[in-house]
Amino acid sequence: MTLFDDHPEPGAAPASSQRSTRRIAVRGGAQSDEANVSDEAIVRRLAAREPFWLDLHGFEDADLALLRDVIHLHPLAVEDASRLGQRAKVEEYGDMTYIVAFGAAPSPDRDRLVEVHVVYAERFVVSLHRDASAAIDGLVARAVARPDHLAGGPAL
Repeated sequence: MTLFDDHPEPGAAPASSQRSTRRIAVRGGAQSDEANVSDEAIVRRLAAREPFWLDLHGFEDADLALLRDVIHLHPLAVEDASRLGQRAKVEEYGDMTYIVAFGAAPSPDRDRLVEVHVVYAERFVVSLHRDASAAIDGLVARAVARPDHLAGGPAL
């Protein structure tokens, strides 16, 4: 699995004081086009049933549109994603599971919590969070160290 970072286009306003970042982990050695985390690249991965993990840190309206229009997440789940401050929960939406969970945040985070929303499906996982997460960064590091980890998809 290989990880790539992408940042919004110049002039795009982030949803918070920090830049939004799309990071994607894909299995095996990545080709140059696999570094692309555009909506079109996600459509290609979904059509090819290629396993991936997309992490949306500091997500914004364009990322919510990706969930709605490309991933086809249920409208209620998109609404939940657009408004942080949700309670911890697990919701089933067809062939996807939507999870809201909390983890510990490092100092100087005011409340010391990271609210993480996760979309889990047979061939992909999408995580969304505004705060930095040492746990997610650790998972990313392990995913990069094990290129075969997503070979069969997150559900296998």
